[in-house]
Amino acid sequence: MRRIDAVWERADELDPAELVARIDTLAAELPDDDPRALWQRGGARDSTGDESGAAEFYARALERDDAEGGLSGVERTQLVIQYGSTLRNLGRAEESLTLLDAEADRVAVERLEATRPIGSGGAAATARDTEIDGYGDALEAFRALTLHDLGREAEALRATLLALAPHLPSYQRSLRGYAEALVGDEAEAEGDVDATLETVPQGGSGSEPDDTER
Repeated sequence: MRRIDAVWERADELDPAELVARIDTLAAELPDDDPRALWQRGGARDSTGDESGAAEFYARALERDDAEGGLSGVERTQLVIQYGSTLRNLGRAEESLTLLDAEADRVAVERLEATRPIGSGGAAATARDTEIDGYGDALEAFRALTLHDLGREAEALRATLLALAPHLPSYQRSLRGYAEALVGDEAEAEGDVDATLETVPQGGSGSEPDDTER
């Protein structure tokens, strides 16, 4: 995989045919049904505009990973993001959303497991957790694009804001409340937002920083 990574680092210098050929050559050193090889071959086609060809390889990679494993959790999330994006570009938004939703559920479980004590992992554990969070946020960004294509703009904005919220220095709780209100029952949503802002001083704008929001 290191040699494949080296090709990707030079991708902008290669013409499309050469990029695909180099990735295919290196991927051929792995078994034909290796999900990593299939994923990389799909990625080469994806990056050169062959969406249909990419979708075929992504589908096979996901099928093999479902059957026998082979991808790490983060690698699988990357594969699903790429496949889901390709499906959306091919006009198959419903399929894209089903795929991305299922992966979002899996990532949520992985995030929960990552918060449990795992011995003396230290910095390695922190790096792993950060990587999970980073690709989980990327997944939500592509879910938002798919939701938008399906005409579900409020849900798309909600997904975007909820992914952004943990990265804010403050206002996190307020932003989550407003995000949830976008798609909730109107009366219930108003109550949620009121509860979210009940610590804001009278006369405030509703966006004052508060230690409990950090």
